[in-house]
Amino acid sequence: MSLVRKRKAAASVLLMLTFNEEEETVHAKRGKTRKWIKRREEKGYFNNIVEELRVEDTASYREMMRMDYETFQDILTAITPTISKKQVQGGHKIISPAERLTLTLRYLATGESFKSLHYQFRIGRATISYIVREVCQAIFQTLGPVNMKVPSTEEEWATIALEFEQRWQFPNCIGAIDGKHVVMRPPPGCGSHYYNYKHTHSIVLMAVAGPNYEVLYADIGTNGRISDGGVWNKCGLLKSLEDGSLNIPASKPLPFGTDPVPHVLVGDDAFALRPFLMKPYPQRNLTIERRIFNYRYVQVPLNRTAA
Repeated sequence: MSLVRKRKAAASVLLMLTFNEEEETVHAKRGKTRKWIKRREEKGYFNNIVEELRVEDTASYREMMRMDYETFQDILTAITPTISKKQVQGGHKIISPAERLTLTLRYLATGESFKSLHYQFRIGRATISYIVREVCQAIFQTLGPVNMKVPSTEEEWATIALEFEQRWQFPNCIGAIDGKHVVMRPPPGCGSHYYNYKHTHSIVLMAVAGPNYEVLYADIGTNGRISDGGVWNKCGLLKSLEDGSLNIPASKPLPFGTDPVPHVLVGDDAFALRPFLMKPYPQRNLTIERRIFNYRYVQVPLNRTAA
C-alpha cells in the first residue's frame, strides 16, 4: 500500500474514533441524571408537602389540588392501569401513578410552567411534558364518557331540574350556561385572531353546569375574539335545543302556578332571550318583583361556574 493511501486510511480511522468518542460523550450527557433530581423521593414536592397536607391539613390539600383526597383517589383508581409503568432492571426508578396525577393536577390548577414544576417535583422538563399529556389523555378516555356525557333522556333532564329546584329554588331549570376565556400563547402569525376584550389571547370554553357544579356540556376551541353570545350561536347544543333532539321534558306549571312553563337554561346578559334560555332583567328601572327575581336568579351556580 502506498504511503498516501496509508495516510488516508489512518486519517479515516482517526476521524471515526473521534466521532465515536464524541457520540458516546453526548449520549453520556443525555443519560446523566443530576444528583438533586435523584433525591426526589426523600426531598421531592410529592413525598413531602403533598403528603403532609393530606395528613395534617385537609383544607389546604383541597385548595392545593382543587379537590379532596377521596376524589383524587377515585381518579387515580380509574386511570392507574393506563399510566402505570414497569420497572426496568438497572434503570431509573419509575414515577408512581399517584405522583404523575399530582403533577398533572398542579399543572392544570395553577398553569405553572414546566420549568417551575421541574424544580418543585425534581422531574425533568421533557418528562413532565410527556406525563401531563399522557395523564390528560388517560383522564379523558377513561372518565370522559362517564362524567362528560350530555343528558339524553327526559328522565335525566327531569332529575336535573328537580335538583335545581331543591338546591337553588329555581324550578324548571336544566342548566346554567356561561363562557370562560382560557388564556393561551397565540400561534405564530395569527395576528389578533385570539385577542379578546380582556386584552389577552384566549380560546373560549362554553359550558353548561348542573345543580352540583358538574359539567353537563362543554364546547371549547372558538377564538377569543368571539363573544359568549357568538360562541353560543354556533355551538351544537343550541341547534339540538332548537330541533328538539335533546328530549327536554315538556312544559309544566311552576309551583303554585297553573300555566305550563318551558324548561330553560339560565345565562347572563350576553345571551339572547329564547323560550329555552332565561336571563335576568336589565338593571335599569327595576320593579320590586323584578329585583327579587334577579336576586334569586344569581343564586343559581352561574357566576360561580365562570369564576
